[in-house]
Amino acid sequence: MEYNNDELNEFEYDLALHYDKRTYWTYYISLIQIKHDLIFSFFNNNDYNSNIIKIDLFFIEFAIE
Repeated sequence: MEYNNDELNEFEYDLALHYDKRTYWTYYISLIQIKHDLIFSFFNNNDYNSNIIKIDLFFIEFAIE
């Protein structure tokens, strides 16, 4: 069973030592995919969120800002 980036980022220290074998750069890219609104809304397709809802939330946040 493969864990996705969100699950790997939420592991406790002991579990992360055992399961998380990512390099620094892959960890950094996974954080950018999760935290950056534009990339999360349009380019991150390997999560459990609906694409149309992510795009709608992006435009709502853009309008509010």
